[in-house]
Amino acid sequence: MQDFDHLLTVMLLAMLIWAGSYAIYTAIRLQREYTLFDNKFLYPANCKPGDCTDVVGFISYILPRLWILGLLCLAVAVIMALVNFTGALSFLPTWFVSYVLPFLGFCIFAWYIVVNARAAKKFW
Repeated sequence: MQDFDHLLTVMLLAMLIWAGSYAIYTAIRLQREYTLFDNKFLYPANCKPGDCTDVVGFISYILPRLWILGLLCLAVAVIMALVNFTGALSFLPTWFVSYVLPFLGFCIFAWYIVVNARAAKKFW
């Protein structure tokens, strides 16, 4: 059972690192170019960049949320990695490490899904 828990931790860590890094990359590129570009992570489901009714409004809406998504994902990943692989932060209770951190990681993704759904209603 412990190997399975370790596998899930590694998978969640990889997902958080990838999503956080990609969100920050997207935010930086969006901030530099200030135009919409092809990106599966940026747009709500089935929304095409050309169909956006207010490009500047969408960028203003999504940009800070992309930064929050990226930084939160990376912060949770760093804490999880420190706790699980280095023994640092050993003062954290086991229940926090086993349940709260993974749940927080999933909540971050759920929050971004809600943000994308609101963006679809507002800007497409």
